[in-house]
Amino acid sequence: MRHPADDLRPLPLAEFERRSAEYDAAVLRTKGVDRFCSSSAWILSAYQSIMPTRAPFILEGDAGWVVLARGVHGNVGAYLEPFEAAWGLASPLIGDDPHRLAEALVHHLERNRHWRVLVLSGLLRGGAWIEPVRNVLIRRWRVGFGGIMGRRRADLRGGVDGFLSRRSAKFRANLRRGRRRLEQTGFHFQRLAPRREEAGHVYRRILRVEARSWKGRQGGGLADPAMGRFYGLMLPRLADLGALRVVFVRDGDRDIAFCFGGIYDGVYRGLQMSYDDAYRRYGLGNQAQFEMIHWLCETGVESYDLGQDIPYKARWSDANLESVALFAVR
Repeated sequence: MRHPADDLRPLPLAEFERRSAEYDAAVLRTKGVDRFCSSSAWILSAYQSIMPTRAPFILEGDAGWVVLARGVHGNVGAYLEPFEAAWGLASPLIGDDPHRLAEALVHHLERNRHWRVLVLSGLLRGGAWIEPVRNVLIRRWRVGFGGIMGRRRADLRGGVDGFLSRRSAKFRANLRRGRRRLEQTGFHFQRLAPRREEAGHVYRRILRVEARSWKGRQGGGLADPAMGRFYGLMLPRLADLGALRVVFVRDGDRDIAFCFGGIYDGVYRGLQMSYDDAYRRYGLGNQAQFEMIHWLCETGVESYDLGQDIPYKARWSDANLESVALFAVR
C-alpha cells in the first residue's frame, strides 16, 4: 500500500537550483542510471540551452526526485520528458527504491490531467529501474520502449600500461609514435583543474581553438550556438564541484588542441576535444586524449566514460553501456 509520506510535492525551478547539492547527493546514491548525465550540472545546462522552451515539472518527496519538463507538440499534445532529452542519457527518476518512486509518480500524475505522453529515458538496460517502473506504469497506461542509446567506457585499472594492454598493437604503436613526435616538435601539454572563477577564461580559450577546427569552420561542435551555450553553462558548474579537467596542447604560447570533461562519482566523463586544423597532421585529438588518460591514471581514476557510442570510440574502450527510454500514453 502506498504511504501518504510518499506524496510528491511540486518544486519551483529556482528552489531546485538552490537545492542542487542535495539532489546531486541523491543521484550518487541512485543505482541503474547514468549519474553524470543525471547530475544537476548536465540537466540544468541542457534545459537552459539545447532543449526547446518547456515548463519545469519537478517533484520531490520521501520517495525521491522526479525532474521533468512539460511541452506541447502538435502531433501528440502535452508531454512530459526529462530536462535533457536530446540524447536521452539523463534519468528523470532519482531515488533508492524504483517501485516506490514509480508508484508515487503515478499517483501524482493520475491527479494531473495536463499531459498525454510521458517519457522516462536514461534507464540503464538490465539495471534496477526498467522492470519496476514498467510494471507500475503498465497497470494504468499503454507503455512501450523507445530507442537505445549506447555509450562507451574504458577501463583505466592498471594505469596507462593497463589501458594500453587492452588496446591493439597497432593502436599502441600509433599512440606512442604520435607522443614522441609531439615531444620532438616542441609542443607541450597543459593540465588544468579550473576553479569556478577561472572557468570562463578557460572556456574562451577552448572556443578560440574550436573556431580554427574543421568542425568550427562548418559551424559545428562548440561553434554551434546551442552547443556552445550548453558547455558554457556546464563548465562553471563542474568547476564549482572541483570536477572539471582540461588538457591543452600548446605550440609555444598558442593553444592548438584541447580535451575536457568532468570527474563524477570516481568516473571521468569525456565531453569534447578538438584541434586547430592547421595542425591536423600531428594527430592532436588523440594525443590530447592520451594525455588526459595519463593524468587520470596518475590521480587514481579507474574508469573513463567516452560518451555516445560512435565507431571511432570502440578502439579506445572496453565496454558498451546502453540506456533505454520508457514511454507511457494515457
